[in-house]
Amino acid sequence: MIPPLRLLNLHHHARCIFPLGQSVVIFGAGTFPGDVTPPIHARASNQDSMTRTTRFITTSARTVVPLVSILLAGLLFVLLDVREALAWGPGVHMAIGHALIAGAGNLSSATAALLAQFPGPFLYGCLAADFFVGKGVRYVEGHSHNWATGHAMLREIKQGADPALRAYALGYLAHLAADTVAHNFFVPNLLAIMPMRGTLSHTMLEWEADRRVTWCPRETNSILAAPPAGADASLLRATGRRKLPFLLRKGLMRSGVVLQSPPVGNSVITSVRRAALPPRLDPFCDVMLERSRAAAADVLRQPEDSQVLHIDPIGARNQMAVRRFQPGARINLGTLRKELPDMLDSRSRMLVDPLEAPRFPLDERLVCLPAFSADAA
Repeated sequence: MIPPLRLLNLHHHARCIFPLGQSVVIFGAGTFPGDVTPPIHARASNQDSMTRTTRFITTSARTVVPLVSILLAGLLFVLLDVREALAWGPGVHMAIGHALIAGAGNLSSATAALLAQFPGPFLYGCLAADFFVGKGVRYVEGHSHNWATGHAMLREIKQGADPALRAYALGYLAHLAADTVAHNFFVPNLLAIMPMRGTLSHTMLEWEADRRVTWCPRETNSILAAPPAGADASLLRATGRRKLPFLLRKGLMRSGVVLQSPPVGNSVITSVRRAALPPRLDPFCDVMLERSRAAAADVLRQPEDSQVLHIDPIGARNQMAVRRFQPGARINLGTLRKELPDMLDSRSRMLVDPLEAPRFPLDERLVCLPAFSADAA
């Protein structure tokens, strides 16, 4: 009689799914444990059954593992009360950071040398402001996306004279500069015309932007796993946050990076962009990304005097405004028509071309910034 439980070692067939050497208990196939030997008449069919089962488990695992990751990330979103997603995703911030390290942006020789010497800390700073996922869109003291927070870190780090932490602080300022475009113009303009609303829409816009730049999710998670000494402590002091919630939210960000990796990220964003995003999105995204690069470079050239420092990185005004006429929102149409009489016509024009008829025009201070150098990301 063939025992009902057998052990099948999958590390040869599915080493990308299960840790090396682990075994999985299954029914009806595999090698027999211990000294139990199957009857002769069962051996041939046993091999065929093992092959079929191995293929089934390998295929199923490749499908189930990403789905489980998505469900776990969704659960974390609920537990951590995530009400707002990011603006630019980690891919855009990594791409801008790499372009600046490579010499783009016409930076001073001292700043360029600092970034070249400490690329890891700089890239970590380019990501750090988004560790506080669910930070909200209202201006509050200690918000991770306040210029005051970034400059408080920079002042403290300058006193310590650690060049790696100085590179980290400059990366943080570059992140805030790029988000002046994303939070005030890229996200609100597209949310105004998308058929769905909330965190999911915001996240899809982030993924769509990341899809348009060259970046490596594996490298990003490596950067996130190796913070410069003292970097997280400096950020916690500047924001007045506690360490445990900070670490949980940072872990959530790393999970999001994993979800954006192929094949899951590609299939999800392809489906959503066909259903939800306007057809002439490319020119609009290209302008928004280029202005974000230009803003980041300008702040690194003038960390104390750039005009970008007068633009809210949170984008509170526009993000609150778009909620009032975004599809799905509860609104008083009579009041809204008085305040925004051209809402319907504007939305129709934006659906045709968001660049030609934006609900929220780009700030003139961003329009006037020098063009980002040709060797940008």
